[in-house]
Amino acid sequence: MSSEIYRINIKIKLVLIFTLLTFVAFLALAIGAQKVPFFEVWKAIAAFDQTDSNHIIVSTLRVPRLLVGLFAGTALAIAGLISQTLLRNGLADPGILGINSGAAFMVVLSIWLLDFSAPLELGMASLIGAVISTAFIVSMGQLGMGRSHALRLILIGAALTAIFGALTSAVLQFSQESVNVFRFWIVGSLASGDGSQAAQIIYLLPIYSLGLGLAIFSLRGLSALQLGEDLAKSLGQSPTSIRFLALLSVASLAGAATAAVGPIGFLGLIVPHLSRVLVGGSLGYQFIATLLTGPIMLLAADILGRIILPVGEVQAGIVMALIGGLFFVFVVKRMKVVIT
Repeated sequence: MSSEIYRINIKIKLVLIFTLLTFVAFLALAIGAQKVPFFEVWKAIAAFDQTDSNHIIVSTLRVPRLLVGLFAGTALAIAGLISQTLLRNGLADPGILGINSGAAFMVVLSIWLLDFSAPLELGMASLIGAVISTAFIVSMGQLGMGRSHALRLILIGAALTAIFGALTSAVLQFSQESVNVFRFWIVGSLASGDGSQAAQIIYLLPIYSLGLGLAIFSLRGLSALQLGEDLAKSLGQSPTSIRFLALLSVASLAGAATAAVGPIGFLGLIVPHLSRVLVGGSLGYQFIATLLTGPIMLLAADILGRIILPVGEVQAGIVMALIGGLFFVFVVKRMKVVIT
């Protein structure tokens, strides 16, 4: 009976989270340089009038921005959850571990050397950079280190970020086109100004779908792996295969999100922690909560960036960095991480 009550409580919480996501999505469509009333937002969606300026703003600027937020928010949040579960480390996050910076570097490099410009080309380059970074992190976490120590992984991630950052700076010395791309990427933004970002994510959907599908497929194996390798093997799971699928999932999701919005950090760190607080230790429920909470967090950061200044806006990546930095300090202090 108690387990049934637990499941009912979790389902109620998930419904409430979905309701909050719907509300935040409407806020994202209503708030900006020109505020649009909620009823006008609904009319713009249900009965678009091309002569109404509010409808044009909602449909051409804010709906694409909302779609990009949903895309990147779910991708980065799930990548963070899989990273933390795979590495058994509450500090794991695609941004902190250097995965986003690796993806960004490969995109800038591909623009310079291969003259890449199509969204699918940039997405593949981003995926390759994310795979390289993630593979390095996982190998360092398993080779000669026993169970990955949180602070050591953070130091490895900091080193990777510095290395890729230096390499990116070197490329920018030779390519003005890469400078223009990087200038947009480095801050992390949901807005392209003309809605083109939303069109680009169509080409990134195969990579996103691959990552999300692998994440779902690997959930059972990751749950078994949390109980220990021997028990996972007794349940018919292959630890090597689980890690490979989880690695590819993280790389695909982080790569697709970075290709779409730039290297937005800390989202993958914060959201899994919030999901665990909300729904407990079940990885399946955590996955659903993370899938819903990720875009809530990113869209909320984007909305806050629009209203934080009287004129102009602060990009979502900057807002997430401010919030995430404080949260990161809190998590590190709570975990009482030490070097051994």
